[in-house]
Amino acid sequence: MKPAEAKLQSEALFERILSENPELSSLPQTLAQIIALADDENASTNQLADVIRRDPGLTARILRAANSPLYGQARDVGSINKATQLIGFRSALSFALASSVYSLTESLQGALSRPRFWRHALETAVAAKLLAEIINKSTSETSIVDPSEAFIAGLLHDIGMLILDNSFSVRYQEICNEVEAGGKLCELESKEWSASHAAAGEFILKQWNIPEHICNAVGNHHMHSDAVKTSKQFSGLELCIALANTVSRNRMFDRSGDAVERYELRAAIVQRLSLPNETLFEIEEKMAEELIVQASYLQIDVGDKNSMLKDANSALYAQYLLVEDLLSKNRELQDEIVREKTENCFLKTLHTISGSYNHYLNNANATIQGHTQLLQIRAARGDISDPKGLIDRSADIIHSSIDVMKATLEAIDELTELQTVHYHEELVILDLEGKIVEQRNKIENLSKNLVPAQID
Repeated sequence: MKPAEAKLQSEALFERILSENPELSSLPQTLAQIIALADDENASTNQLADVIRRDPGLTARILRAANSPLYGQARDVGSINKATQLIGFRSALSFALASSVYSLTESLQGALSRPRFWRHALETAVAAKLLAEIINKSTSETSIVDPSEAFIAGLLHDIGMLILDNSFSVRYQEICNEVEAGGKLCELESKEWSASHAAAGEFILKQWNIPEHICNAVGNHHMHSDAVKTSKQFSGLELCIALANTVSRNRMFDRSGDAVERYELRAAIVQRLSLPNETLFEIEEKMAEELIVQASYLQIDVGDKNSMLKDANSALYAQYLLVEDLLSKNRELQDEIVREKTENCFLKTLHTISGSYNHYLNNANATIQGHTQLLQIRAARGDISDPKGLIDRSADIIHSSIDVMKATLEAIDELTELQTVHYHEELVILDLEGKIVEQRNKIENLSKNLVPAQID
């Protein structure tokens, strides 16, 4: 399909969505006024307070946040004016906007898991806010990224998924199943509707008069790594949201066909912004605790400890399948190289695959650590009780899983240190099958404890 035809088809799709869901084009008065303030450089905290107090639910959430330990108040804050002044205009504005949009989308129907959706959205928002603070201090980008706007854009970056799921629930569930099987979400969406969830989200936010630069960040959060390297068109906010989306560990799907592209995009943006990898590790360490804090203040349902443990175990199993796939691919590559007798080609390909799978395993390790930290935080606060020892049993599984990943990384390192000898004046690749089998047996023995936890 030609670009012009695709554009017309996507526009027709968006118009159909609006005609079937008029509530999406007519916002509640409070939300509309909050959005207007977000785009008004002269707006004040008193004006924001006047708007907030018209919504009792929003008022209660703002006061709850203002009286939280985060702001260290010795006595209760009972005035919404004092609350907005304490939190700060930009932070209070982003809080109010996030809470209002969350309430608005509760009316949308569909098959997507909402707690899982908002867990990823909120974690991306947290990562985006932390990234914005770092970008403003340490990069050469000319545009300053407002942390509050980064939080909002991160929270809304996948809202197009809710829109498509609401309008085409049956077909969208089929597409989600295809993604779980290894398909690429944006490609499948574009093939079906000539528009991805990113484009749908950008369109809806523009209908709501959300500031244009936030709309653009939502629409471009799946930018291609080649475009990042060659084009200067992306703003600091757009790069921030795209990177935050790759940093988030709580993803919508256990297995995604765009994992390699996501890794390449992350690397390209990090290089573009001249960010050290240590920065991303620090953010990842903070995300679990911050996710719980923000979900509590905003009263966003991100699921309970059982669902989080289940997702963690599913992610571990998916990583184990990737390990199996890696060993199989290594054998196939060896056979191909023996036929071609080309060591350089083999090494280049093997290093590429090894690098990708090393990334997968590192991601799994970070996911495991994040969920362990999350449970420890909640247990330490007394938010959860564990009379049946569920957390301890899950911790055992986590430790066994880390042993599997360590053993796999060792196997990868040995495979990439390929040596060759001359035999009858020809380059002969040493037979690595024995080593592969040996390492595979070791990993399989360690993996006997890698089973889903029994969650009551």
